[in-house]
Amino acid sequence: MPTTGVLEVFHDLHTFGHEAGDGGAAAWSVRRVAEPDRTTLVEPPAEVDVPAPVCQLVPAMPGFTLPPAADAAGGPQDGFNTARVLEEALQKAWLAQRAGSAEGHPVPVSHVYARSPHGEINARVLLDEVLPLSAPGDEHRLLLDLESWTTLEGWFGDAGSLEVWARRSDLESCRFDRAWCLVCTD
Repeated sequence: MPTTGVLEVFHDLHTFGHEAGDGGAAAWSVRRVAEPDRTTLVEPPAEVDVPAPVCQLVPAMPGFTLPPAADAAGGPQDGFNTARVLEEALQKAWLAQRAGSAEGHPVPVSHVYARSPHGEINARVLLDEVLPLSAPGDEHRLLLDLESWTTLEGWFGDAGSLEVWARRSDLESCRFDRAWCLVCTD
């Protein structure tokens, strides 16, 4: 991952990315701008049908996350329960970091380079089809997890998020245009 510049994500906020054909729909664009002009709003690419000319700054937290409890479902009950307890404790910790107190209902947090809070099992099946791995040691990485509750003002419901996935080889080569976007609502 580059350590300078700005990562810009444009999305039509309607295409879920759950079908292989969604990639050719010009529903999203992901790009890195090495030296952004911070004096004006960012214009979306002409090929993406964005719902409104809006620029939303996302205050993303570091990528420390845990494997989601959703991925432990169907296994031993103890494993799921442990994952759920750890997940809730981490959400409280992020709440304390964001709001200054762990009291209250945890608010979803956007993350950079994290794990999907919605579970990765089904996403990885789709990613194998739409972003096939060809190099030894390559893998799919969740580049961004943009929560909808605060950041996207509830576009996908309070528990939804926009996930931006990429192959590690594409990240290393800064080919962000090859990223895949998934809207997760469960």
